Amino acid sequence: MFLKNTYKIYRPFFSLNTKNSYQWFLIGLLFLGNVAQAVLIGLINSGFNLFLGGITVPGITTTAALWAAAQFVGIILRYGITAYFNARIVRLLTTHLNELTSDHYVKNWMDSKAYFGIKYLKNVKVPLVSSLLSKDMHEINRITFKLGDNFLNIFFSALVGVWGLWMMSAPLSLTVLGFTLVIPGYMTIAAILYSLTYNYLVSKFANKLQDITEIQSNNLNELEARIHHAEKNAESIELLGERETVKSAYFKVLKRNSKLEGTMGHLEGALAFFTYVNQEFVYFTGTFLSVLRPLAHALHVDTIYAIGDYFSRVSYAGTWLHDNYQDIINLKVAVGKFNELDTQNEKWVRLRNKTKVTFKKGDELSFKLNITTPEKTLIFNQKRRQTIPRQKKSVITGESGSGKTTLFRTVTGLYPHASGNVTYPEGSIVLPQKPYFPFNCTIYEVLSRKEEADITPAMKQTMNGLMAEFRLRPELCQDTRQQDWSDSLSGGEQQCIALIRVILQKPKVLIMDEPFSAMDVELQILCKDLLKKYLPDTTIIYIDHHPISEAAADQFHDFHFSIRNNQLVEVKPANESRGRRASQRKR
Repeated sequence: MFLKNTYKIYRPFFSLNTKNSYQWFLIGLLFLGNVAQAVLIGLINSGFNLFLGGITVPGITTTAALWAAAQFVGIILRYGITAYFNARIVRLLTTHLNELTSDHYVKNWMDSKAYFGIKYLKNVKVPLVSSLLSKDMHEINRITFKLGDNFLNIFFSALVGVWGLWMMSAPLSLTVLGFTLVIPGYMTIAAILYSLTYNYLVSKFANKLQDITEIQSNNLNELEARIHHAEKNAESIELLGERETVKSAYFKVLKRNSKLEGTMGHLEGALAFFTYVNQEFVYFTGTFLSVLRPLAHALHVDTIYAIGDYFSRVSYAGTWLHDNYQDIINLKVAVGKFNELDTQNEKWVRLRNKTKVTFKKGDELSFKLNITTPEKTLIFNQKRRQTIPRQKKSVITGESGSGKTTLFRTVTGLYPHASGNVTYPEGSIVLPQKPYFPFNCTIYEVLSRKEEADITPAMKQTMNGLMAEFRLRPELCQDTRQQDWSDSLSGGEQQCIALIRVILQKPKVLIMDEPFSAMDVELQILCKDLLKKYLPDTTIIYIDHHPISEAAADQFHDFHFSIRNNQLVEVKPANESRGRRASQRKR
């Protein structure tokens, strides 16, 4: 399953077409590089044998000995050069795939609209996407190609080891109870049996350690999530006296994790014992097997080094999983989280494709909708088409939980659990409840939606005038810093900035979700007066959670709609209400 999920991540980038030729070229170079290293291993052992054989010749000169040593060192240097180029290829592959995977999956996440739509799925568990599509994605690429290079190196080295031991193993004859047993390639067989036995013993501890490490990783993710939650809700936690509760929950997870640390310590100790014993014992075993060669009349001192080296390379092939268990576990965890996100993306796309709301352009904003929860509980059912009056200001109110924001999201194409149709004019602009501020921009870039270099002095003068009319702090006009303004502006200031940005765009239709919720009554009146001043012919419909106040709201909107019994009904035109009050005062 793990390999299948990893393959699923990389499948778009290694299909057999020309656009993927560069990464296939690098893979081919990496393959050839590891083959070259394996060949050089055989040459190193042969070269060392020749070197030992040469220096043991009676009467050898110093020059001849140095020349033999230089030849051997030259082979080792060539092996080092191939290792360097393999490392460079792995880095090139990793960097290239970082670009490809980030580009592909971020585009897929946003273009499919899953970046906002996943939260509308039923019983969804969304991973931390910000980390997954940046740091974790790069970590997946780094570990994958590191392990791939290491696996190829171990695999081809083991093949060379099998070949070398077979070539150096003269048939071994053993006589037992009068029967003579001839064992061809006995050192190769012994190396494979040693590798399998060692792998069996170690896997008992390594598998358990992998399971505990995965549990520990989940605990660490929970700790991170709890810290993020505390940071996000810091003021509320402090003011409501929830600090100790939050701390207690955090330390409970920490304590649970500490217990795992103790178990991991014992398992890691056992693995360390086997690892270090094997590192020393594997050469001893290879040397011991070479001692048996006198029985086959084939002992040479210069072959002992090569036998030990070949034997160790075969044995290491059987311990590859254990030797790389930490990287493999990290890769499993990251791939698992990525697969979860990918699964949610696919679910969202299927849900979006099943959505039965159609959108078309027209002269007026109108809709006829049936909206439910993900569990199919009815939220809104407009049996007759509702048309919003053109070039008028309309407000939608309703009790908490009546579906005002859900209606807003459906009309604007965000909410998927609905059916019906929406007609909207060209030049429509939507203002969400939470104002959006582009990352790391100046205040002028936020307002104009342009880069600083494209903003003219005249444009700045217009923006300065609007900020002054909205009674924003004068220092904002002089602030040229690039920053996240959502952290430095109050809720009311953020909403004022959003309204200024809308005024600069001069839309034909403006749809707003609680655009005055963070303002006091005086600021609400000011903002509504400025909207009437600068957008007199714009069709405006907005949601207001608060009761309509005589001072602020009735002087702004022309029509008042309310959600009652899952339908949108007109309460009565505000101007009619004002006319009645005026006539009563005259009488």
